[in-house]
Amino acid sequence: MTLARMNVARTASWLGRWIAENASRDFCPWANKYVYWLKEPIGWFVLATLSSVLIGIFLSPLGWTLAAGLVAIIALGLGFPLIAVASLRCQLTPVNTELSEGEGSYLTLLVSNRLPFPVMGLMIEGYLAAPPLPGGDEWDSGLDERGECGLARVPGWSRANYRL
Repeated sequence: MTLARMNVARTASWLGRWIAENASRDFCPWANKYVYWLKEPIGWFVLATLSSVLIGIFLSPLGWTLAAGLVAIIALGLGFPLIAVASLRCQLTPVNTELSEGEGSYLTLLVSNRLPFPVMGLMIEGYLAAPPLPGGDEWDSGLDERGECGLARVPGWSRANYRL
């Protein structure tokens, strides 16, 4: 390898390290509390809506059209999950009402979806949680004590049974 190629490789390696270090550095930690909301997608939609309103006020009426479209997207993004969850009816029942010691059992979850389209990403939290261990030993301190069950998809206009 020639000296010129070694210098190019060394410079590229240094430049790569410099970019990696500066790309992950927090340059303005004092501003984090003011711009933290931009980490969520709705923050960018709100910022785009405010920008398009300013464009509508000062530059062109087309900004108002864009702002109305963005407000509709925000309303749909916030409202649809509320409508989807309100249209679901759930019933949790045990399969066996009486058990003897050592017998296994499970629960049946009946989910009724009254919408014509599927509801996806339904999470059931807390009901299946195990009771906390007495004494609070060190080995169980990192465990998540909330029981969770995730349903990937509940079909539209249906009654679906799930075994838990």
